[in-house]
Amino acid sequence: MTLTESQDAIIQAAAPRLATERNWTPTEAIQQAKSTLRHGDIVGQMQKGRGFFGLGTSRPIWYKATFTQRRKLIVAELRQKEEKAVSQSKQEKIWENLEQRKLTWKDLREMEGSRLTFIIRATYDVLPTTKNLNQWIGEDASCPLCQTPATLRHILVGCKTSLSQGHYTWRHNHVLRQLAIILEGRRTTTNALPPPTPGFSKATAFIRAGQLPVKPTTKMETTLLDAAWDWKMQVDLDQKLSFPPEIITTNLRPELILWSTIGEANEFLS
Repeated sequence: MTLTESQDAIIQAAAPRLATERNWTPTEAIQQAKSTLRHGDIVGQMQKGRGFFGLGTSRPIWYKATFTQRRKLIVAELRQKEEKAVSQSKQEKIWENLEQRKLTWKDLREMEGSRLTFIIRATYDVLPTTKNLNQWIGEDASCPLCQTPATLRHILVGCKTSLSQGHYTWRHNHVLRQLAIILEGRRTTTNALPPPTPGFSKATAFIRAGQLPVKPTTKMETTLLDAAWDWKMQVDLDQKLSFPPEIITTNLRPELILWSTIGEANEFLS
């Protein structure tokens, strides 16, 4: 600013251009500060608080200020904007992932109140996380499991200790285990049944002239497991599961596989 505000045109042209790695540039920031100060001269001195006019500190008018006073005014204006930006760091971060999730009015109506509250507070990063509690009431900001800064992202998906101990997959594995227990019982029952006789066909009842066919009183319930009697099952719970080579060769990782060699039937949950 010492060079750019000089009365000599040669000195003004010799002012270096400061390069920064971010979108913020000193030249634009100074120009915005000058514009704000000039606008303040048009608006006039604003009285803050409940005091009478003239009470409180006053700043010099921009167009009457000396070079030293203008420099101090610009520095004070830039410092005020910087402090305001630092205090609004959470508001700036919400735009990073806001467009990745779209909620419709139908989703909002069908969603539970506690879940909707969590989503809104997580969007603005105002959940009582360890880092926020440190900022609010001064608690320890480190994760109790891995001693790293416990931000919202770290708590939800970033803690390696929680991942290794199965905290993130506990609910998913619990549901998958219940499904596996039910399917294992049905699989065992189906495999214990005698295989159907080859060439056996169901007898057809003879109907005399003028008679109506007799409707069966009970309807046999059929399932996908009735197609074979040699079902095998694997579940992705205790070890990393992969597709058996007799089904397909792939790097995909299924949740549950149920297949039969005789019936040539495959069922999997991904």
